[in-house]
Amino acid sequence: MPPARAEDRPPPHNLDAERAVLGAILLDNAMLKLVAQKLRSEDFFLAEHRRVFRAMLALAGQPIDLITLVDQLERHGELEATGGAGYISTLVDGRARVTNVEHHTTIVREKAALRRLAHLGDEIARRALERDANVEALAREFAAASSAVASGAGRNSDTSHAGFNLVPLAGLLAEPTEAVSFIVKGRLPTGGLSLLAGKPKAGKSTLARCLALAVACGEPFLGWPTVRGPVIYLALEEKRAEVREHFNRMGATGEENLLVHAAQAPQNALPAVRELAERHRPVLIIIDPLLKLVRVKDGNDYAEVMAALEPLLVLARETGAHILAVHHLGKGERSEPGDSILGSTAFFAAVDTALLLTRVERYRVL
Repeated sequence: MPPARAEDRPPPHNLDAERAVLGAILLDNAMLKLVAQKLRSEDFFLAEHRRVFRAMLALAGQPIDLITLVDQLERHGELEATGGAGYISTLVDGRARVTNVEHHTTIVREKAALRRLAHLGDEIARRALERDANVEALAREFAAASSAVASGAGRNSDTSHAGFNLVPLAGLLAEPTEAVSFIVKGRLPTGGLSLLAGKPKAGKSTLARCLALAVACGEPFLGWPTVRGPVIYLALEEKRAEVREHFNRMGATGEENLLVHAAQAPQNALPAVRELAERHRPVLIIIDPLLKLVRVKDGNDYAEVMAALEPLLVLARETGAHILAVHHLGKGERSEPGDSILGSTAFFAAVDTALLLTRVERYRVL
């Protein structure tokens, strides 16, 4: 039998070690400090375990047991996605041993490092096939990035505590510069959050769907090169038939690597989007419109808007997907472009890129 191809093999992981680490924290809350010094939530392979660990970090300094942990997950709409209270209770079965938590933590961390190296190799291979690839730049980037993964990027520092990773300034300055990658060259960065804003009927959804098709097919968007990859498009406002007909008129064939949701957002929408991102690994997620997914009572309240957008920003950073949210422009003219976005200036402050769609006479320009 020929050996399995790399793409057919599952990424490196050890679910028993992950369960043992989480179970040890439940048995002895003091273990959270030790584990948090060495692991981040994304180091866990299983999405359910990442959710549980984030909930534990949120409870730091408070009692963490089956009751408080289940309550924390339920209040944030993530209990069902973790397998429910029944699964949480299995974390303290025979696998959990407080005395072995450091060893199990090392296993989880090393498996996560191997996954990052595998992902890095895939990314370097993809970029090496680009027409303008530079061998010296790619080699330097690969060496620096793989070294950072192998060394753990300073996560064992004695100054780390409860999820914070403090490093001396000298260490920070010595870290290699991370190359910024884009899904739309020079415009939409990988792992970024952007806002596409315009007046009603200005063509925001049309432009968003053009972007979705361009990235799904690896074709230029408004003349800018794109990186081909899976796309998730959430059409949360228009009728399903209208969305279907629009894609038909745009020449979509159905063979594009594009997943579409054309209906209202579900309850607990943000955890659902995270689950979609973790399952399908899109390079681009489009939310059309933003306020049908992210609910705010007062769009002019800076703190409330920032708190509402934070989960999207975290999701983009952790998954590497670019998230583009469609939003509206406010009434009247403003001297600063960012001030023209409807609601608090937090909408503009929270994003990496803002695309403002305006009309000039008969034409729509970006």
